Amino acid sequence: QRRKEEKRREREQSQKKPPPELTPEQQEHNRQRNQRMKQEARGVFLQDSESGPMVVIDMDPEWEKSMRIKERKSLAQQVAFCHGANRRCIKPARLQLTGLPEGGAVHEQLKKLSGFGTWMAFDFTHDTIDDFLRKRAVESGATEGSGAEVTPEPFHNVIYLSSDADEELEDIPRDPSVIYVIGGIVDRNRMKGVAHKKATRLGIRTARLPLNKYCDMAATKVLTVNHVLEIILRKCAGEPWSLVFENTLPQRKDVSFRATDGGQEADKAAAPAEETEEGGDNAQAPSEPSSASGSSAEAPPQPSSSHSGPRAAASSSAAASRMGKLGGPLDPTFNRNTKHL
Repeated sequence: QRRKEEKRREREQSQKKPPPELTPEQQEHNRQRNQRMKQEARGVFLQDSESGPMVVIDMDPEWEKSMRIKERKSLAQQVAFCHGANRRCIKPARLQLTGLPEGGAVHEQLKKLSGFGTWMAFDFTHDTIDDFLRKRAVESGATEGSGAEVTPEPFHNVIYLSSDADEELEDIPRDPSVIYVIGGIVDRNRMKGVAHKKATRLGIRTARLPLNKYCDMAATKVLTVNHVLEIILRKCAGEPWSLVFENTLPQRKDVSFRATDGGQEADKAAAPAEETEEGGDNAQAPSEPSSASGSSAEAPPQPSSSHSGPRAAASSSAAASRMGKLGGPLDPTFNRNTKHL
C-alpha cells in the first residue's frame, strides 16, 4: 500500500507543469521590485523605532568578568532574542548595548550571530553606560562642555530598571525622549543589587515593574533580559499591565494572575517579591536568592489568547490559554511582517 501511494505521488509530480522560465528582463524586474519592497519596509521600521523609547542594555565589563562561560553565552542569546522581538514588534524601540567589552566573551558570541552589527534599530558601543549617557547629553545640549559630570539633572529622562528600586512604574509611555536601562546580568544572584548601586552612584533614576500588583509566582521569580524588553515593548504598544505580564511571563514560572477589576490597579496586598534575570537586577520587585541556572536563554514566551476579564486564574489555566509563539496570529503586538527586513 505504501509503494502504491509513493507511485501515485510520483505520477502526480510528473504530470505537473514546470513553472515557466523567466526571461532576463523579468528576473531583473523581480529583483528591483524586491529591492524596493525591502527598502520601503526597512524605512517604515526605522521610522517607527524613532518614535519609540530607547532601551539600553548595560553590559558592564566588571559584570562580565564575574560571569561563568555558560552565563555569558546565555546573555548573548538573550540579546539576540531582544533583537528578534523588537524586529517583530509593530511599535519597535531603539536598542543600544553599552559597555560591551571589545573582544570579550559576550562580544565574540554576538559576532557569531548572523548580521550582528547591521541589525536595524540596534547599536552597540564599548563605552560604559555613564560615558554613553554623558556623550549623548553633550550632543543633545543637555550639559555644557565635554567634561561635564553625570548628574541627575541632565539625565532626568533615564530610568534604570532595578528590582531594588523604591519607585514602582505606573506606566511606560511611548516617548522617544525616555531611555530605559536594563542590567545585562546572568549571575545566579551572586551580584545582587549591583545595578541599583551603580545607577544610584551615577545619579540615574531607578524604578521597578509593578509585578506584585498583578501576579504571583510559585516558581523562581526571575526574568531574562529579553522578557524585560518584551514587557517594555508590550506596554509601549498599549497593552494593560495585566495582559503584559500574562503574555510575557514564561509558563515555567507557574504564575497565577490576580483579578484587576476590569483592568484597574490590583489590590496592594502583600505578595511574594520578585527580581529579574538569575540574580540580576532587572526591574522587578525584590525576591529571595534564586538557584536558577543558564536556562534563562529560552525562547520568548507564548502569547495569551485571553484579552479581557479578571485574571486570577491558576498557572495551568494561564498556560492553556496561551496559543502560538511570540508574533503569532493571536499576538497583535508582535505581528510585523519581517519578510523584507
